[in-house]
Amino acid sequence: MQPVLLVIFTKKINFDGLLSALIWLIGEGFLSAQNFMKGSESMSEATIAIAKLRQDKPNPHYLPMIFVVAPFTEVVKNNPTSLRAVRSYCRFVYQHGGIPVCPQLYLPQFINLHRSKEFQVAAFINIVMLTKCAEVWSFGNPTHDMRYFIRLAKRKNKNIRYFNTEMEVR
Repeated sequence: MQPVLLVIFTKKINFDGLLSALIWLIGEGFLSAQNFMKGSESMSEATIAIAKLRQDKPNPHYLPMIFVVAPFTEVVKNNPTSLRAVRSYCRFVYQHGGIPVCPQLYLPQFINLHRSKEFQVAAFINIVMLTKCAEVWSFGNPTHDMRYFIRLAKRKNKNIRYFNTEMEVR
């Protein structure tokens, strides 16, 4: 017998409950994440990841913090193309229901990373921020500084997701 999913829409839709039901159906094998359609596009890997992180949280408004790994040096150098790209990665995290944590956009606002002592403080702040995040999402081809964050995330047993520059799963 085929299982039937009955969804009754009222004036107020409980999206958290709907997402939990979808995650359960995917986990039980009734639905495939690749075949699940949202509008005319497949439900993205990022949306599913965020939904899984929100699952079983007592606060229905919980948003997981996602550490964004992107080319650090280019952003610090104020390369406009890199700045736009990193901002778009943060927007991507936000649009999928996460709180983006991106030290390369935040720290240069008040820390001079060209001073050795302040750079060391920034490195410590990066470790603290990464530790507080639920997952680490890496965008683009890993640079030397990105590999540092990825190694750190692995040492902290953080789940790492890899995306290309078009924000598709690699």
